[in-house]
Amino acid sequence: IIPGKRVKVPTIKDCVLSYECKIIHETDSGNIEPHHLFFGEILAAYTLKEEI
Repeated sequence: IIPGKRVKVPTIKDCVLSYECKIIHETDSGNIEPHHLFFGEILAAYTLKEEI
């Protein structure tokens, strides 16, 4: 686990693909309680070059 660069949430070091985002909107999912839908803005994306 390594610290995030743009947000205060850590990420897994050896993930093939990861991204950091901020939540811009949250809403109830409608019929499926108690779930919520989150809409976010991607602030950064990372990939392992050797995996591409």
